Amino acid sequence: MNVLVYTGPGTARGDLTLRALRSILSSRYDVMPVDAATLLKEPWQQSTSLLVMPGGRDLPYVEQLSPHGTAMIRDWVRKGGKYLGICAGAYFASARVEFSVSETTVPPVFGDRELCFFNGIARGSITPRFQYDSDEGARAVSISMSSDLLSILPASLREHAGVFRLYCNGAPFFNESNHLPDVDQSVASVLARYGADPEIGQEAHFKPAIVECKVGAGKAILVGPHLEFGASSSITAKLSSNLSQTDEIRQWLLRTVLTRLGLAPASQQIDSDPDTVPKASPLFLSFPSLRSNKPTSIIHATHWIDHLHQHGTPGPGKSTIIEDAADIIELIPTDSRLLQLPLRNSVATASIFYIPTGEVTTADSVTTKFSPALFFQHLEESRGIVSLLGKSELGSCLLYAEMLGSTQTLLEKNLKFSDQMPNGLVCVASHQFAGRGRGRNSWISQAGCLQFSISLTHKDGRSAVFLQYLFGLAVVEAIRTIKGYEELPIHLKWPNDIYCYRVENNDLVLRKLGGILVNSSFMNNTFSIVIGCGVNVSNTEPSVSVNDLVHDFNSQRQPHEHLSTPRQELILARILSTFECLYHEMDQFGPSHNPFEPFLSRYYARWLHSNQSIVLEDEGNAPAVIKGIDAWGLLEAVTDNGESILLQPDGNSFDMMKNLISRKKQ
Repeated sequence: MNVLVYTGPGTARGDLTLRALRSILSSRYDVMPVDAATLLKEPWQQSTSLLVMPGGRDLPYVEQLSPHGTAMIRDWVRKGGKYLGICAGAYFASARVEFSVSETTVPPVFGDRELCFFNGIARGSITPRFQYDSDEGARAVSISMSSDLLSILPASLREHAGVFRLYCNGAPFFNESNHLPDVDQSVASVLARYGADPEIGQEAHFKPAIVECKVGAGKAILVGPHLEFGASSSITAKLSSNLSQTDEIRQWLLRTVLTRLGLAPASQQIDSDPDTVPKASPLFLSFPSLRSNKPTSIIHATHWIDHLHQHGTPGPGKSTIIEDAADIIELIPTDSRLLQLPLRNSVATASIFYIPTGEVTTADSVTTKFSPALFFQHLEESRGIVSLLGKSELGSCLLYAEMLGSTQTLLEKNLKFSDQMPNGLVCVASHQFAGRGRGRNSWISQAGCLQFSISLTHKDGRSAVFLQYLFGLAVVEAIRTIKGYEELPIHLKWPNDIYCYRVENNDLVLRKLGGILVNSSFMNNTFSIVIGCGVNVSNTEPSVSVNDLVHDFNSQRQPHEHLSTPRQELILARILSTFECLYHEMDQFGPSHNPFEPFLSRYYARWLHSNQSIVLEDEGNAPAVIKGIDAWGLLEAVTDNGESILLQPDGNSFDMMKNLISRKKQ
C-alpha cells in the first residue's frame, strides 16, 4: 500500500517531509510523491493508506485541486481514507482559513475551504514575522498533549512532557468556538494544545495545535506545527538546542499520530536524519558452475567482465570505474568469499564485488536477507522440475545488494554496463529506495518483498508485446505449482499485476500481491529487454504476502496438512525456471498469427477477467464485457451494442474496485 505525499505547487520542503515519513514507514509502505495531475487523473484511491498534504502555501493547493481534486479527496476520506494535514495542509483541510501576520508584508489570506475535515477556522500565523520561503519567523513552540495521549506516553519520556517543543513556521491554531453552520459536521477531538508561550501570540495560548477529525468512515488529523521536522533536520538548525531535549517525544508523537491513522510505523527510524539520502550497499556478483548451465553461460559472464575492465578507467587496486548514464560503477575483483561487509570510500554509486572464477561471492552471514548460495541450489532443482537441464541461462548470473536505488535502473539505464551483459542476468535487492513501476507508480520496497530485474535479449518483434503476459503467467504458475500451493488463490490482473483473494471481515476481497514492469530498446535487429518484478513474499503489513496465504490455508487444515512458508530464494528460482520454460515453448512454436496462442488457455485460467463487466471511461463510460487478448496483445472488450474495442496494455489503467478502464494519463 502507498502513502502519498503531495509535492505540487505551493509545497515547501516537501522533500524533507517525504524523507521523514520514509524513515519510519518505508519498511512497510511505499512512501511516494504525487502531484495534482496524479490525484486528478490516476486511480490512486484503491492502493493508498494515507494522503499527506505538507507545509507550504494553502492557496496554490486550492488553485491546483479545486473543485474536482478536493471532491475526490473528500469522498475518499468519507469512505474510509486517511488524511494527514501539516501546517498548510491543515489550513487546506479546515472549513475556513484566516491567515495574517504582524510585523511583515505578507498579504493576508481569508476564505472558505472545500475539504472541511475540521468544521471550524484555522487561524494563523501563531508566530510573528513569518515570511514565505524563509525561517525568519520560525520558532520552537511549547506543546501540551491531551490526557489521552499522556496516559499512553512511555514512562521514560514523561519527565519532559510538560516542556515539549515543536518547530512552527506560519502554523495555525484551530478555533473550537467557530464551528460553521453550513458545512458537513465532523467530530473533532484535541490531541495537543499550544502552551502560554511568549514566542506566539496570546490569541493562540492554550488553543488546539493538533486535532483529530472523524470524517464519515475515515479520519483526518490536522497538525499546526511541523511534527515531522526533528532537531537534526537542516531546516531546524538554528532551533536545534530548543528542540533536541524533547525530540524523542516528537518522534513518539509522530508514530502515535500515524498509528491513529491506521498505519503501522516501524518501532525505530531507518535513518535518524531525514536529510540523509539512502546509500546503496555493495553488490555481489556470482556466476557459479552449475550442472544445468550451458558452458557458454560462464564464458559469457567472464567475457562481459573482461569487456568492462577493458573499457573502464582503472580505479583503486585492481578495480575498474565505469562512468555510466545513471550510475558510477566500480567493479572490484576479490580472491575469496567475503566474510564481512566491505567498507570502501569510493565515488561509485554501485560497487560490485566478484570472484573471477564466478563462485558465490559472499557468506550467508554477510547477505543475511537473501542467500545467493541457496538461490543457486533452488535454481538447479527448479530447472530439473521443468526439464530445463542442459539448456538454461536465466539466473545463471546473479547480482545481489541489500540496499539499492533500483534494480531496473541499474540494468536498463547504464548502457556501458549492460553492453555484452550475459543473457538472463538477474539483479536482486532486498530494499529499493528509488524503485520504478508503470507510469507514475513505484515499486513497493519493504523488507520481505522479492524485488528483481532480469536482462533478456529477444529477436522476434512479433512476440515482444506478449513478454509481460508470459512473465506474469510464469510468476503465478511458479508459485501455484509448488507442492501444496496449488490451491492458493493467486491470479493475474491485466495487464501486469499479481493479485490474490482473501477473506477479511467475512468478505472476499482482492489484494495486490505484486507487479511487473517491462522496458525494451531495439538496436541491431535485437530487442534488449529488462523485466522488473516485485512479489510480496513475507511482509505482513500493510499488504498481503504469499506467507499470509499459506497461513490462511493452514488455518483451515489439520496440523499434519500444514504447508511451510517459502523463502524468496525458492520463489525467484521457480519464477526464472518457469519463465524460461515458457519462453522456450514460445520460441519453438515458431512464427504464428498469434505467438501467445499456446498459452491463452493457461493465461485465462489464471486471470480475473473472463466475461467481466467493465466501464470504458474513454468511450463515454460505455458498459462492456471483456472477451480476451487478441492476436496483437490488445485487450478486447465488446460494448452493449456489439462494438469491439481494443485496449493497449501500456496505454490504459484498470481500476478493479470500479471495474473501470481508463487511458493512462501522462
